[in-house]
Amino acid sequence: MAALGATAAATGYHWHVLALLWAAAFAVPLALVDVAEHRLPRRLTYPSAAGTLLLLTAARLAGDRTGSPLHALYGAAGLGAVFWLMALALPFGLGDAALGLTVGAVLGWYGFAAVFEGVLLGFLLAALFGVGKLVARRARRRDELPFGPFLLLGTLLAVALTH
Repeated sequence: MAALGATAAATGYHWHVLALLWAAAFAVPLALVDVAEHRLPRRLTYPSAAGTLLLLTAARLAGDRTGSPLHALYGAAGLGAVFWLMALALPFGLGDAALGLTVGAVLGWYGFAAVFEGVLLGFLLAALFGVGKLVARRARRRDELPFGPFLLLGTLLAVALTH
């Protein structure tokens, strides 16, 4: 519920907030599953992305001019593709690539700079957390780190900074 309230408070009250609330409702269980099991289930990531894109399109049709559903689609497709390629070449999960669809849609609504900011913040937060665990000797260099929660937090921060 805190994520839903923070999303609404950060964005104001426009039709696209319904899409943000939809994405935030999926973000909480996704983050919890990723922390516990180091995976992001498709049964959550795909409905999150589809619903977010549908609601952003509906927001535009309802007269919300705070963003662009076309940019949201480009953001979802672009970030999903980049993350998918990363999953093929790097130790990066396909669940993270699927989560990139929702994150790309949410951030793409606000423009391509927001996509860059949100993803950058996600990587920076993950890096800080990982370095902190290494320094505290709570992890080794080869240990896996759930990236989903950091990507979602970076997205939330980018949305808040955009507004």
